[in-house]
Amino acid sequence: MSSSSVMWVEKYRPQKISELVNQKEILGSINSMLKNQSEIPHLLFSGSAGVGKTSAALCLSKEILGEHSKDYTLELNASDERGINMVRERVKKFSRFAGLDTEIPFKIIILDEA
Repeated sequence: MSSSSVMWVEKYRPQKISELVNQKEILGSINSMLKNQSEIPHLLFSGSAGVGKTSAALCLSKEILGEHSKDYTLELNASDERGINMVRERVKKFSRFAGLDTEIPFKIIILDEA
Protein backbone atom coordinates (compact mmCIF):
# COMPACT_ATOMS: atom_id res chain seq x y z
CA MET A 1 0.00 0.00 0.00
CA SER A 2 1.50 3.33 -1.01
CA SER A 3 1.82 6.09 1.58
CA SER A 4 -0.57 8.27 -0.42
CA SER A 5 -3.39 5.74 0.00
CA VAL A 6 -2.94 5.36 3.77
CA MET A 7 -5.57 7.08 5.90
CA TRP A 8 -4.27 10.19 7.69
CA VAL A 9 -4.99 8.76 11.14
CA GLU A 10 -2.93 5.66 10.33
CA LYS A 11 -0.12 7.60 8.67
CA TYR A 12 0.36 9.83 11.73
CA ARG A 13 -0.57 7.31 14.45
CA PRO A 14 1.98 7.32 17.31
CA GLN A 15 4.53 4.52 16.97
CA LYS A 16 6.13 4.79 20.41
CA ILE A 17 4.68 5.21 23.88
CA SER A 18 6.62 8.48 24.20
CA GLU A 19 4.64 9.87 21.22
CA LEU A 20 1.27 9.51 22.98
CA VAL A 21 -0.01 12.88 24.20
CA ASN A 22 -2.42 14.08 26.91
CA GLN A 23 -2.32 10.76 28.77
CA LYS A 24 0.14 11.38 31.64
CA GLU A 25 -1.56 9.09 34.15
CA ILE A 26 -2.00 6.27 31.63
CA LEU A 27 1.57 6.62 30.39
CA GLY A 28 2.81 6.34 33.96
CA SER A 29 0.91 3.07 34.40
CA ILE A 30 2.13 1.70 31.07
CA ASN A 31 5.75 2.62 31.79
CA SER A 32 5.62 0.99 35.22
CA MET A 33 4.24 -2.22 33.63
CA LEU A 34 7.05 -2.21 31.10
CA LYS A 35 9.61 -2.40 33.89
CA ASN A 36 8.47 -5.96 34.63
CA GLN A 37 7.27 -7.31 31.28
CA SER A 38 6.97 -10.89 32.49
CA GLU A 39 4.08 -9.89 34.75
CA ILE A 40 1.96 -7.70 32.48
CA PRO A 41 -1.71 -8.43 33.24
CA HIS A 42 -4.60 -8.64 30.82
CA LEU A 43 -5.52 -5.06 30.00
CA LEU A 44 -8.80 -3.32 29.24
CA PHE A 45 -8.59 0.17 27.76
CA SER A 46 -11.82 2.13 27.89
CA GLY A 47 -12.73 5.69 27.04
CA SER A 48 -14.36 7.95 24.52
CA ALA A 49 -13.73 7.58 20.81
CA GLY A 50 -10.49 9.12 19.64
CA VAL A 51 -8.63 9.30 22.96
CA GLY A 52 -5.93 6.85 21.88
CA LYS A 53 -6.93 3.45 23.24
CA THR A 54 -5.92 1.51 20.14
CA SER A 55 -2.82 3.64 19.60
CA ALA A 56 -1.73 2.99 23.20
CA ALA A 57 -2.28 -0.77 22.79
CA LEU A 58 -0.32 -0.87 19.52
CA CYS A 59 2.53 1.20 20.99
CA LEU A 60 2.64 -1.12 23.99
CA SER A 61 2.80 -4.12 21.66
CA LYS A 62 5.67 -2.57 19.69
CA GLU A 63 7.49 -1.68 22.89
CA ILE A 64 7.24 -5.23 24.27
CA LEU A 65 7.67 -7.27 21.10
CA GLY A 66 9.93 -4.94 19.12
CA GLU A 67 10.56 -6.06 15.55
CA HIS A 68 8.32 -9.09 16.12
CA SER A 69 5.19 -7.06 16.90
CA LYS A 70 3.58 -7.66 13.51
CA ASP A 71 3.98 -11.44 13.84
CA TYR A 72 2.90 -11.70 17.47
CA THR A 73 0.07 -9.15 17.58
CA LEU A 74 -3.45 -9.71 16.27
CA GLU A 75 -5.63 -6.64 15.95
CA LEU A 76 -9.30 -7.30 15.34
CA ASN A 77 -11.97 -4.68 14.94
CA ALA A 78 -14.99 -6.55 16.26
CA SER A 79 -17.39 -4.21 14.48
CA ASP A 80 -15.84 -5.16 11.11
CA GLU A 81 -16.02 -8.92 11.69
CA ARG A 82 -19.02 -11.04 10.77
CA GLY A 83 -20.09 -12.08 14.24
CA ILE A 84 -18.64 -13.52 17.40
CA ASN A 85 -17.89 -16.89 15.80
CA MET A 86 -15.60 -15.25 13.24
CA VAL A 87 -13.75 -13.42 16.04
CA ARG A 88 -13.44 -16.66 18.03
CA GLU A 89 -12.06 -18.54 15.05
CA ARG A 90 -9.47 -15.89 14.22
CA VAL A 91 -8.35 -15.66 17.86
CA LYS A 92 -8.13 -19.45 18.18
CA LYS A 93 -6.17 -19.78 14.95
CA PHE A 94 -3.76 -17.01 15.95
CA SER A 95 -3.23 -18.29 19.48
CA ARG A 96 -2.52 -21.85 18.30
CA PHE A 97 0.23 -20.74 15.92
CA ALA A 98 3.62 -21.45 17.46
CA GLY A 99 5.97 -18.61 16.74
CA LEU A 100 9.43 -19.22 15.36
CA ASP A 101 11.17 -17.08 17.95
CA THR A 102 11.32 -18.81 21.32
CA GLU A 103 12.46 -15.55 22.96
CA ILE A 104 8.93 -14.13 22.64
CA PRO A 105 6.99 -15.31 25.73
CA PHE A 106 3.46 -14.45 24.59
CA LYS A 107 1.22 -12.98 21.92
CA ILE A 108 -0.92 -9.88 22.07
CA ILE A 109 -4.54 -9.80 20.90
CA ILE A 110 -6.23 -6.42 20.53
CA LEU A 111 -10.02 -6.55 20.27
CA ASP A 112 -11.03 -3.09 19.12
CA GLU A 113 -14.66 -2.00 19.39
CA ALA A 114 -15.49 -5.20 21.28
